[in-house]
Amino acid sequence: MKRFLSVLLCIVLASVSAAAGFAAPFAAETDLVSAVEAAYKGAKAHKTDGEKLLSDPKFLANAGNTGTDWTALALARFTDAEGRLIDEDYDAYADRLEAVLDARLAEGLTASTKYADLYRMLLTLGALGRVRSSDIAAVTAEAPVKLSRLNVMTLSYALIVGGDFGGTLPAKEWVKMLLTRRHADGGWTLTAAAPSSDPDVTAAALTALAAFRDDETVYDIGGTTLTAAAAIDAGLDRLSQMQQADGGFVSYGMKNCESVSQVIVALTSLGIDPTADARFVKNGRTPVDALMSFCLSDGTFAHAFETDPGNPAAEAGAYNAMATDQAKLALTALYRFLKGETSVYDYTPVRVPQSFLAVLRRIFDLLRAVLRLTGGIIR
Repeated sequence: MKRFLSVLLCIVLASVSAAAGFAAPFAAETDLVSAVEAAYKGAKAHKTDGEKLLSDPKFLANAGNTGTDWTALALARFTDAEGRLIDEDYDAYADRLEAVLDARLAEGLTASTKYADLYRMLLTLGALGRVRSSDIAAVTAEAPVKLSRLNVMTLSYALIVGGDFGGTLPAKEWVKMLLTRRHADGGWTLTAAAPSSDPDVTAAALTALAAFRDDETVYDIGGTTLTAAAAIDAGLDRLSQMQQADGGFVSYGMKNCESVSQVIVALTSLGIDPTADARFVKNGRTPVDALMSFCLSDGTFAHAFETDPGNPAAEAGAYNAMATDQAKLALTALYRFLKGETSVYDYTPVRVPQSFLAVLRRIFDLLRAVLRLTGGIIR
């Protein structure tokens, strides 16, 4: 009887899952957890001898910079299979970053202000659950006088922050600003002077536009009508064209870890599986395969395996802090995608879909029927 019940229960659950359209668990999820944890441990060994990284005095002293903010952001967005964060002092870093941002804003915003830093700090504080609407309003108070001159990457960060930013410029105006910066080939570059699209910048722009994929607003871009969805589709086609035979991407003549990391973040933000979408599988190789090719024996990541003239500080084939942070963020984005969680830059509370609740109710009803048939009772 027990064997009969077990078989029957498996059939019930399988049929319900199929009816709900659920996919079988992705076998590499546990590998992703291991990869993120190994990258964290490896990077921590490079940065501190202490028990915690985010509260290490030397690390905190650099809060508000790329070498620390991306580390904190990536860690704050990763939880293991049990929903647990890596054991770190997130509040210590958030406290310090808030203080740094307050000091920057107190100095006043000028033409020389590095807005990319401000938006990265806002993104990091958002991941840490500490972003303040007053900060967002302060950063965008000068828009569009100064911000319209910013490069595409900074505009993308601004749009990712989300909403109307608490400032004076509505989000759709930022979308239009980003669309006007598109290259003729459908992608984006850091500045208009670049001859062709760059995968890093194109991926960042697509990530920023992801929240507007279903928006039907039609924009007049130089006499041509365009929607965010159409721009996204063209951008994805361009990314696919730029993908290399090994699944990776080349930026400024160099195949590197950060470029493929940005692409994975963009695809998962758009609800696209980078391990399966045919547009991004070249010779059986996916962006995830390409990313892991940069993984070193200690779990950290190299920027590239050749000397990069554009990034002379990055030692070929050796640990690189930025590459490791971006790889952790990409692996976290993929892990969240596979678990059905919000995208890595979507900080809204997780809500249980009604369709999932309906499936749970159906499972419960079927279990009641099984127990009635076998003499059990459930009330």
